[in-house]
Amino acid sequence: MTLPRCPAGNSHLAILASASILLTLSPFHQVALGAGEPGGPILLASVFQPTDVAANPSHLFVIHHLCAALGGIPVPGTGACPGLTSLYCNSDHSESGILAIDGQGHEKTIAVIHDPFGCMQRDHIALSSGLGGFPAGYLYAVQGDWAGVRITRMSPDGSYQTSIPNKIPPLGRDVHITFDGTGSFGHKMIISGGSWIWEVGPDGEASPASEVPERGGRGQGVGAPAVAPYSFGPYGGDLIVPDPGTGSIYAISPNRTVTKIGAWPGASEILFVPTTRCTFGSSGAFLLSSHASDTGGSVVRYPLSDFAGLAGSALVASQFHPSLVIIAVQNGTLKFSQFRQEIDAQFLEGSSFATC
Repeated sequence: MTLPRCPAGNSHLAILASASILLTLSPFHQVALGAGEPGGPILLASVFQPTDVAANPSHLFVIHHLCAALGGIPVPGTGACPGLTSLYCNSDHSESGILAIDGQGHEKTIAVIHDPFGCMQRDHIALSSGLGGFPAGYLYAVQGDWAGVRITRMSPDGSYQTSIPNKIPPLGRDVHITFDGTGSFGHKMIISGGSWIWEVGPDGEASPASEVPERGGRGQGVGAPAVAPYSFGPYGGDLIVPDPGTGSIYAISPNRTVTKIGAWPGASEILFVPTTRCTFGSSGAFLLSSHASDTGGSVVRYPLSDFAGLAGSALVASQFHPSLVIIAVQNGTLKFSQFRQEIDAQFLEGSSFATC
C-alpha cells in the first residue's frame, strides 16, 4: 500500500485575527501575530497536532507532531501520519518538531526528534527558571521511550542540544516536565508519568519523589504537575498532581505525604497563575494553550486581563473534556470554579504561562 504524500509547503502556520499584520522575512517562514480582542482564547497560530507550548517575552516554543515525507524530510501535514486517536500508528513515520516563533512572527524549526510510540506519543517541553543549577532560559524536552525517559536540553535557538542521561524507568508515552520554582523540592526538574513522580538534577541524577494512586483510564498515567506557591493555603509548597483517568487531584508534600485535595473530570494539567506579569511579544499572550485534533490544531492565547485577581491560584486543564478550572484559596480552603468551559477543541493539550 502506498501512503498518501504529505502536503507540500509550510502550511502549519496561519493568518490569525483581524487587525493582524502579515510578516514575510526570508529565510524565515511567515507568521501573522494579531492583536485580536481581549477576553477568552484568541487564535495565535495554526500548528499541526501541537502537544505542548512554552513561552518567554521574546519567543513562543511549540512541540508538535510531524509526518515524514519521502526522502526522510519531516514536513507538517496529515498524509503519512495518522491522527492522535488512530490505532494504526507507524512509528517509522512519526516525529516531533519544536518550533520557535519570535515576537515579530519569524518562525523556524529548531529541533526534530523521533517518537518511539508513534503518533500516540505526547512529548512535552518547559523553560528553565535558572534555579537549581539549570541554565536560565534553556528549553527542555521530555519523551517517553520503550527503555526509559529521554530528556533533551537545548538553547533557545536550537544551536546547542544535548541529551541528559538519566536512570528513570519507562513511564509510558505521555511524560510531563516542570521545574520547582519555590525551592520546596530543591529547585529540581519534576518528571511525571505512569503512576510516578521523579526529581531530576541538572546533570540527570534522578530519584523517585512519590507514587500517586493513579487508577486512570484511556491508557494514561498521571498528568502534568506543578509546585504550588507558598500562598496556596494548606498545600503551599506541595506538588499538585492530576490524574486524567479519575479526575483526582493530589498534593504531595515535601516530606512525600500524598493527599487527595479534590477532583475535576479529566483533570490533566496543573498550572499556577504567576504573580510576575509577563506576556509573549506584542500579542499580549499571558497563557498559551495547545488545541489538537486528528487532522490539525492550533495555539491559542489568553490575555493578561483574563486573570485579574487570580495570581497564585491553580489553573486546572481538562484534556478530554476541554475546559479550564480555577482553584482559589478562600479562608484557608480550596474553592473550585469554572474558568472556561466547552473549549472548541478536540483535545486540550499542554498549556503554559509566559515566563520571565
